Amino acid sequence: MWSNFLLVGVSGFFGSVTRYAIYLLFNERTATRFPWATLFINVSGCFAIGALSVILERATPNHRHLYLMGAVGFLGAFTTFSTFGNETFGLMRSGASLQALMNVAGNVVLGVAMVWAGRAIVA
Repeated sequence: MWSNFLLVGVSGFFGSVTRYAIYLLFNERTATRFPWATLFINVSGCFAIGALSVILERATPNHRHLYLMGAVGFLGAFTTFSTFGNETFGLMRSGASLQALMNVAGNVVLGVAMVWAGRAIVA
């Protein structure tokens, strides 16, 4: 069990460092207010978790450690948006379209609202 935490922690370190490196790279090359780095990180993270999901579905049954390292650790630290995209896709894939829509609306609307609320309470 502790080895799972170690796998997630170490791979999460690499995910967060990669995110930061991409953030610095984009900020050095773009002079705009639009958050291009975040968009790139979220979109590429979604692509990566989609590709990883297919690879792991085709892999041998003993791929739990690869999921923990890739999806939970690295991509979880790189972007939680990839998990959101993957879970929403899972809902759509299983025919739960209403729940998928609720997930999108809830995460986007409530997420932005909670950023506002957190700022308003602390300010």
